[in-house]
Parts: sequence; C-alpha cells; structure tokens
Amino acid sequence: SALRKKRRKRPRRQGRLRRHDAWRTTYTYANFDIDFEKKRFHGTVTLTLRKLDEQKQVVLDTSCLSVSSVRIADKDVKWDLATERTEPYGSALTVSLPEGSTANDIAIEIAVATTKDCTALQWMTPAQTSNKKHPYIFSQCQAIHARSLLPCQDTPDVKSTYTFNLRSPLPVLASGLPTKVSEFRAGKDGQPGTLLYSFQQDVPMPSYLFALASGDIASAAIGPRLTVYTGPEELKDCQWKFEDDTDEYIQISEKLVYPYEWTTYNVFGSTAELPVWRHGELTNDLRNTHTHIRRSAES
Repeated sequence: SALRKKRRKRPRRQGRLRRHDAWRTTYTYANFDIDFEKKRFHGTVTLTLRKLDEQKQVVLDTSCLSVSSVRIADKDVKWDLATERTEPYGSALTVSLPEGSTANDIAIEIAVATTKDCTALQWMTPAQTSNKKHPYIFSQCQAIHARSLLPCQDTPDVKSTYTFNLRSPLPVLASGLPTKVSEFRAGKDGQPGTLLYSFQQDVPMPSYLFALASGDIASAAIGPRLTVYTGPEELKDCQWKFEDDTDEYIQISEKLVYPYEWTTYNVFGSTAELPVWRHGELTNDLRNTHTHIRRSAES
C-alpha cells in the first residue's frame, strides 16, 4: 500500500550515540581474558561492518569502557571516545576511516577493557556461591548494557554473527555453540592456570542477547539437544525442574512457528546465593537463564 511504501522510506530512528544507517555490524569477533582478581575483562574486539552510505566515520556505543587503541587493516587510525556521558546511553566511540578508504566492508579492531563501573557484569566472591569454593561471574546485557562489555551497535535493529574466545581459570558458558577448549596457560605468582573457551554463534543476534557465565559450573544432558548448566549443588534440582517438559515445549513451539535453528537448547540456572536477580528468567539465543531454582518441599 501507499502507506507502507511511505513508512519504508522513513529513516530509521537513531539512538543518541551510534548511527547504524551508514555502517552496520555483520560479524563480531572478541578475545577476552577474564580476570577475577581485578574484576575486569580485557582483550580485543573486532567488528566487521558493511557500508550502507558514504560516511567516513563509524560511531559505536560504549559505556564505562577503557579503550587503548583502534586499528583498521593492521594500522592505527584516529578515534575519539567522548569524555562526557550522554545518559543513559554512555559515551560515543567515533572511529575515522583511513584516508581514501573505499571498501564496502571494514574490520575495526579495538583494544578494550571493562572497568569497575561496568553494568553488564556481576562479580561474586566464593562466599556468595553455594559451595563457597570459587568466584563467579555472570552477565546481563539486556537492555543496553552490552556497550559496557564491548564497543558495539547496541540496538535490536543490528544483528551479527559472533565468535567469542574467553580465557578463564574456571569453566565458561556463553552464547553460541562451544567449539573448543584449548591453549592451557600456566598461572604466575600463585595464580591458577587458564584455558581458552571458544564459542561460535552463526545465527545473527542483537548485542543485548549475548550472555556468559564463568565459575564452578556443572552440567547434565536432559535430552538429545537439551543440557542444563548450573552450580554442582543446584544441578539435581535444575535437572528435575526441566527434564520432563522442556523438549515438549520446544516441539510445540516448532509446530507454531518454525524449526528451532540454534542446534542445541541450554538452560542455565544461576547459583542460589545470587544477590540481585530473584526468581527471574532471561532468554538468550541458545540458552535460557533462570535464577534461584530450588525444588520446593511440596513438589
């Protein structure tokens, strides 16, 4: 109809920081070390973006991030991280493209670290976990907190595929299919050694759906494509809660909409001593996150 054509011609509504009508992220590649002692992530994030319009700058969302360098094609480029925040959106990271650049696709590599003010991550001490043995971390990127974990176009309007390489002294669970655990690195000065946990997400998703956890995580298969993950003390309760009905729910959903395309369906139950979320649920690609799962005495 004429009304629909008119609506399609309207420019997309812009956020306060980034513009995604000129460049759009198609692939996100992140390499992070998880530092429990300093309570921070540090590493690099490479965003592959496709040109939609002639713009010589790319503006990305960030919030409470520390950026140390920006490179395109292995060369340093000019960049600016706004010193003043625009609440509640954060600080724009503006990247200038190399002089004479005509590429339709570019890859921007950003060296970055989270800070103590990161709103996407919650760090827990061993005393806050059920067995009191190990520290624990989990993320909550919804609704606009992904920008405090990595520079991105933090809007549901932009979806990309992802590769995440996360180095940690404790097991890691993240959005995507696990591809490998590799490259053991011995610890120094009494610190534990670390492994590199890799995840691949080939179904494009918006940044707010990314989720991760690292800590004393146990798992149990509850079906051919279903696995529950949680702390060792909560595993039996989590398995009991989901093993009878979850696959049936998925099959019913597939009949109503379309076949489940993420290969596996995982349920993550957080530690029972979680101090912020209470009896909640967060749905992410490949995974549902549930909090405070306990089998009641009446069950």
